[in-house]
Amino acid sequence: MNYELENANQFIIHNSPKGRGMANKAPAKAPRPKHVPQRTCVACRTTGTKRGLVRLVKTTEGAVHVDETGKKSGRGAYLCKTAECWSNALNGKALQYALKTAISVEDKAALQAYAATLNNEEQEPGENA
Repeated sequence: MNYELENANQFIIHNSPKGRGMANKAPAKAPRPKHVPQRTCVACRTTGTKRGLVRLVKTTEGAVHVDETGKKSGRGAYLCKTAECWSNALNGKALQYALKTAISVEDKAALQAYAATLNNEEQEPGENA
């Protein structure tokens, strides 16, 4: 860079041939919005936030469980929190295809019991009749 003295103690900076002067700096960018993971319900095929759906996981032993934390290892599938989606998934083949396994009678009974508690939790806050 070339410096020239102007008025006693001030310096003027000229751009170098490579273009690294002060005039080439870009203004600061606004922060990017936080990414919200999207998942698809295997029964109704609607997308929603990861926290808004319930994850079911097939473990290495082949058992199917509800994964409330969303962090268990294994093959996962997501369902809405509605009774219709749970009954369609448990009675149809969509959940079995998504998990790539046949659901045992014991696992199906446990999932139906969980679905019943899930439906009761949803109905309590909205019903004030």
